[in-house]
Formats: sequence, C-alpha cells, structure tokens
Amino acid sequence: MIKVKEKEIRFSRRISIRQAVTTLFFALLLSILISTFQISIDFTKEKKEIQSTILQIINMFKEQATLAAYSSSKSMAEKIINGIFEYKYFSLVQIKNEVGLILAEKYRPKTTIRFKRLSDFFLDQQTDYNFSLFQKDVEESVGSLIVHIDKYSVVDNFINRSFLIIITAIIQNVILSFILTLVFYRILTLPILKIVKSLSNVNPASPSSNRLNSPFRHENDELGLIVDTINNLLYEFEESLSKKRDSDNAMRESERKYRNIFENATEGIFQYKTDGSILTANLAMAQICGYDSVNEFITNVNFKDLSVDKSKLEEYKTILRNEGKVKNFECKIYNKNKDTIDISINTHKAYDDVGKFVYFEGILEDITQKKKTAQLQIAKEAAEASNKAKGEFLANMSHEIRTPMNGIIGMTGLLMDTDLVKEQREYTEIIKYSAESLLTIINDILDFSKIESGKIEFETIDFNIRTTVEEVGELMSVKAHEKNIEFACLIHYDVPSLLCGDPGRLRQILLNICGNSIKFTHKGGVILRVFLEYETEESAKIKFAITDTGIGIPKTHQDKLFKSFSQIDASTTRKYGGTGLGLAISKRLAEMMGGEIGVESEEGKGSTFWFTTILKKQLEVSEPLKTLPANICGKRILVVDDNSINIEILSAYLGSFGCRNTSVLSGNDAISELKGGVKINDPFELVILDYMMPGIDGEAVGKIIKNEPDLKNTKLAMLSSRGLRGDAHRMRDIGFCAYLTKPIKRDQLFDCLVTVFSDEPKKEAAEEDKKPLFITRYTLADAKKRRVRILLADDNTVNQKLALTYLKKFGYHADAVGNGKEVITALEMIDYNLVLMDVQMPEMDGLEATKAIRNKESKVKNQNIPIVAMTARAMKGDREKCIESGMNDYVSKPINPQKLLDTIEKLLAI
Repeated sequence: MIKVKEKEIRFSRRISIRQAVTTLFFALLLSILISTFQISIDFTKEKKEIQSTILQIINMFKEQATLAAYSSSKSMAEKIINGIFEYKYFSLVQIKNEVGLILAEKYRPKTTIRFKRLSDFFLDQQTDYNFSLFQKDVEESVGSLIVHIDKYSVVDNFINRSFLIIITAIIQNVILSFILTLVFYRILTLPILKIVKSLSNVNPASPSSNRLNSPFRHENDELGLIVDTINNLLYEFEESLSKKRDSDNAMRESERKYRNIFENATEGIFQYKTDGSILTANLAMAQICGYDSVNEFITNVNFKDLSVDKSKLEEYKTILRNEGKVKNFECKIYNKNKDTIDISINTHKAYDDVGKFVYFEGILEDITQKKKTAQLQIAKEAAEASNKAKGEFLANMSHEIRTPMNGIIGMTGLLMDTDLVKEQREYTEIIKYSAESLLTIINDILDFSKIESGKIEFETIDFNIRTTVEEVGELMSVKAHEKNIEFACLIHYDVPSLLCGDPGRLRQILLNICGNSIKFTHKGGVILRVFLEYETEESAKIKFAITDTGIGIPKTHQDKLFKSFSQIDASTTRKYGGTGLGLAISKRLAEMMGGEIGVESEEGKGSTFWFTTILKKQLEVSEPLKTLPANICGKRILVVDDNSINIEILSAYLGSFGCRNTSVLSGNDAISELKGGVKINDPFELVILDYMMPGIDGEAVGKIIKNEPDLKNTKLAMLSSRGLRGDAHRMRDIGFCAYLTKPIKRDQLFDCLVTVFSDEPKKEAAEEDKKPLFITRYTLADAKKRRVRILLADDNTVNQKLALTYLKKFGYHADAVGNGKEVITALEMIDYNLVLMDVQMPEMDGLEATKAIRNKESKVKNQNIPIVAMTARAMKGDREKCIESGMNDYVSKPINPQKLLDTIEKLLAI
C-alpha cells in the first residue's frame, strides 16, 4: 500500500497560511495596480477639468467685471468677486480700473501643504491669471481681473479621493481572492486530495484491482484525464508485475526443466576439478560408468582414472588446455567392472562472473552400440554397392546386346520383304521369332536392372485410362486368337477416364500379366477387369484383375511368382520360355506407383492376377457426361455367345446404357428366346451374335432370323473375333446392320446402338444410295469424327490453310479465326469439341485467351473444352507455360500430321 502521512492529508484539507499569505499578497498587488491605473486616469482628467472650469468661470463673469471697471462701481465689483469666490479653489480675486485702482478684492488663506511635490506635479500649469477687461464700445481697456488658484487645496481633495479608491479596491480584491481560493479548493484541491487518498489505498500486489473513480463532475475534464492516466499506469504496472511474475515462474520452470533434463538425460553430464575429482554428475553419467547412484559414482571415481589409453588422455588434456574446449572426442574408458566402453565426450572450461576459471563441465555419450551399428552399416553399404555395380553392369550389357539385336530383327524384316523360297522364308521366320524372343528377354533384364540400380524413371502425363486399357486389349486379343481362346476387357462405368500418371508403365504391367495369362491358357479365355476401389477429389485407386482359365498355380509355389528369375519349376522354362522376370518387374512397378500386386489361383482351375495403382486426376478437366439417348434406353436386346466372359462384358455395358438385355449360350436358345418375345408381345429389337459358336454359328443364326416372318425385322449385329476379309460384305447381304470385331469397346458399342436405333441414318441412306444402313468400326469412327467440331486459331493464313487441310484429311470439320478475342466470341456462340490454339497472335494471344476461357466467370459454353497449343515456340519451358495457362496438350510447328492426329484422338477419345 502507498504510504502517505495522515497528518499531511488532514492539514491540507483547509487553506494553509502560506496559501492565504500568497493569495493576500497577490490581491494587494492587484489592488494597487488597478487603483494606480484608475488614479492616473483621474489625474489626467482632473487636470483638464480644473483648467476648463477656471476659464469657464472667468468667461462667465468677465463681461460684468468689464462694466464694473468701466463704471468704476465698487459694489458691482464686489458682487462679481463674491460670485467668482464660490469656486473653492480660488485664493485671491481682484478687479482694477484702467488706472490700476482696486475696485474690489477678496482673499482666502491657502491650504496647508502636505504633498507639495505631488501638488506641483499635479498642477504644473499656470496658477496666477490676469485677464484684461476690454470695452467694445470705446474700443479700449477699462481695467483688469486678477485671479490666483490654491493648487494645494485641489491636490488635497484629489489625494483624499485617491486613498478612498485604493482602500475600496483592496477590500474588493481581497474578498474576491478569498472567494476564488475557496472555489479553487472545492473544485480542484479537494478532488486532488481524494485522488491522493485513493492512491494511498492501492494494493501494490494488484494495482488494477483498486481502479480509481473520477471525481464527481470531473469525468471529462483534466482531472478525469489524470485519473484515467493513473488507471492506465496502474494497469500497465500490474501487467509489468504479471510479466515479472511470469518471468520468475518461467525461470523457475526453466530451472526445473533444466534439472529434469540434467537428471533424465540419456547422455552423461558432469563437472570436475583440475585434480579430477567429480563435483557433480547426473544419473546417466553414473549408469554409463556402471554405478547405481550418483553419490556412489562421485565418491569412488576420479575423472583421470577412467581413461583406458593414457596417451588419449594426454591428447584430451592438451586440446582442452590450448583451446578451452574439446568437441566430439572419442576414446575408451573403464566402467565399474573394468570393462571398456567407447565414448564421445564434449568438455569446456567454466568461468565465474569475474572471468575466473572454476571447473570443467561437459557431456559424455556411450557410443559402443553406435560403433557396432556403423560397422554393420558399412558392411551393408558395401554389399549394396556390389549389387548396384552388378545391376549397372547388367544394364550396360543389356544395352550392348540390344543394339545388334535391333539390327538382326530389322534386317530380317527387310529380308522377309524380298522374294524367298519356302524353305528360306521358314528359316527367316525362325530367325525373327528367335530374335524377338531374345529381345523380350533382354528388355526384361534391362527393366529389372534399371529397377535394381534405381535408375528407372516415371512420367507424369495426362492420359485416358480407357484408351490405354483398350489398346492393351487389342494387342492381347491378337495373341489370344492365335491360340483360339477369347480375350476381353471390362472397364466398369464408374472408373474415371481422365487420369494423370505413367501410361507406359501401366501398359507394361498389363502386357506382362495378360501375356502370361494367355501363355498358360489353352482353352477358354482371359478377361481383364478394371474396378474403382475408391476416389478423392485429387486421385483414384484403380484395381486391375486379369482372370484366365489356364493351368493354375499350386498353393505351395505361389510365393515364388513375384521373385526375380523365379518360375514354378524348371519345366516351366523349358515348355513356355521366359526369364521369370516379368512378374517381378510388375511387382516393383506396381509398388512404385503406390499400389500392390497379388494372385488367387487353384491348380487346374485358372488364376486371377490383380494389382492396384493410385493415379492422380487431371486438374481442371471434367469428363463429359454422356446423356443416354431416349432411342436406346429401355430397348430389349438379346446377347448370343457361348463364352461367359463375353456375356458378362456385354451385359455390363448394356445395363449401363439402360437397355433391357437377355443372354443365351447357343443359336438354338436364341431362336427360342426371340419367338418367346414375340408371343408375349415384347419382341427383342436387336440381337448381338457371336460369330464362332459350337453347333450353329452366328452367321447361320442370322440367316434363320431373317427367314422367319415374325423375326425378320429384328436388327442384327455381329461380333467376330477373326475379322476375315469378305466377312463384313457377307453379313451385310444377309441383313446384318452392324459388323464389329472383338474385343468390343464400350464407347464403340454405345455409338453402334445409337446409330442402329437412330432414324436419321436411315433417311440419309434412303436419300443417298437407297442401301440399308451397315455399321463397322470404321463407319463408327467416321461418324464420330463428323460430329466433332474443331476451332482453329491462327493469325497466319498459310498456317490456317495447312492445318485445315490436315483436319479435313483426318475427317474432321473445323472453323478458323485469327486471334484470341475471336476464339472467345466463337466459343460463346458454338459448342466446339476442341480448340487448336496458336500462342503468338495479335490483340489477344493464345495464353491470355486460354486463361479467359478457363475463368469461372467466362461466358463460353464449355469452360473445360480441350485446348491444344499449336505453336512455333518450341524452346525449353514453352510447353510448361502453355500447360500452366490451362492448355491440355502441346504440338510444335512445323506440324507433324501423325502427332497432331494422335493428340486430337487422345483428347477426344476416338
């Protein structure tokens, strides 16, 4: 609490003597100043009034005095003098005639002189007057009027009046000062005393808790400001106290933490004197040296006796003496049991506040286990380096072997193009087959060596997973058909198409596993299924499952499948060939792509190999939603195929299109099903037939249907796995409206159904050549191209003509504009499918136009329209700038027609 003497507070509650004397002094001084100022004004005024009064009186009696002097009348003269003498300040008045005879005279005694100097100062002008009396009638002087003024009487009267003025002023000012002092005390002194008393009650431990209140009616004036300032100071003072308390607490906490660190550290912490005696140590230090307690360690150990090698001890002491510290010094010491341990020690000299050396302190770490681990690590790295060197050697050798192998295969191909006899062609084909088999082995070894040496690289590019899988399906179907087995692909509808990753590595895994499945399957078939396991906004986890009806794998040998250079047994290599690296490479690639791989198999009943991968979704690109046309939704379709795999795929596709589908395994069942539909008045509108079926094939079933009156209007579509020349023409003559080859693609089947059930193609056919509609995969591709509209942006007319010629040759319709502004205007009016964008154009370049199109507030019909940069800017970094602006791909000038076509078909999924 703030200490203030109570008697000082009580004494100050009344006006102090010093305050009263000061007030009186200033009141007297002010009174004198004011009185003096007023008297000086009166002095000046009085002087002027006396002179004026004298002249007025003389002028008033001067004419009568002239008559009295002219007539020499003494009685009249006396009356005049008595009249003049009424003015009290006159001491002598005389009237004389022209000869100097006094006609009348009156005298008054002069006032006693009290203030002669003041009187002389006050009336320093004339006091004796002699006025000549002049008669106008005779125009001559008839006498004189003599007047004397008693100036001391005038001054005496004035002085008395001045004293009265001074005394009155003093009394008034003293009373006013006393009143003002009381008021000042009430409105200022007393509130300040209350503030002081409130301050005296403030608790120093918590100043802000005793917040001061502003004096009554002083909340908004200077006293209120003082109180607010004091409150702020008290608050800041408390904050300062709080910070100090926090600082003290933090210091105590820091000391506690330091103590905890000291006591619980895994490294030994110690202090010792120059003679080696231990001052202090933590428990870890004692335990490192084999002691159970710190006290036992300090009591029984001298620091100098710990060292095993005395030369190392001397080296340690020399460094410490010369440099003042030792850092990461490694040596061996004895523990309590006289066993040696490896340690790393850090020591420095400690000094007191005046810079005097006190003791040594430091940290000691037991590195015995670390040294053993380091030795093991060195051995491990040596082994890994050896394996890596082997892998690099293997990779180099594979490269060296692959170069001449490419020459052998290439020259063999050229040789086969020449005229060869049958025997020569057989030998050449054997050479080519052997060379290709050897190249496959070399490629497997090369890939494996890259993986082992850590040199394998992955691309991250945009691709369409459906296109990639279907391309693999087309390749594998050729191999499958060579063995007279089926190969099919089923990509579930919920799998996102537009992904980002390495399609080449994905294709490599699929080719490896699908190739193996075909290799070990002799009847039945292989199906590649693609599922979506889960997805987020940025990525999707895709599962690939390859199921075959092959020889199967015994449970006891399945663990060998994914190991390097490993197959089920030696007979497998002799019978089927291969290096045993394909699955091992696939496993490594799948894992490097964020997934895993596995197998489910039973000997003699086939196998299912599966793997997963995590792929990113393409940014700022959304897949176009295919609206199901009304002309295919609800259509009743019959699928005829003896292979359950094909039935599964077609049923899944048709179900996703909203069709009502039924499947049968033979031609006879198909005829029965069709007739049953007619009987219940719910006929099938389309039959999809497999070409090769046991008993009665698809062609024969088609003929039967077209010859049956009740069934002849049913539309027919043929699916063939052989696709021989002349088959399509023969199917058209029978009455089929579509002829497609396996493996059937989902989009291809969709386009086929839309075309088959559309009225427009029939009208066009009737008008053009009167021939019925017939669909093949080529007509579907052409029809799809005709529906595509491409916008070309280029300011160079030559480039425009060249690009339009290429696009027309490819089968696409395109419009051309000359700058970015025209691009945006065109896209606002027409729903184009693709934009080929030059980068450098007037008014608005391609990069600006692309950013404007991608803007969410853009008025274009499709903000996600695929955009391809088609530019002569082919320096390093130009492609990246185009992609960053929002473009989907990049084609450099001069244009490579095939690359342009591939890019367009990739983005449009044609």
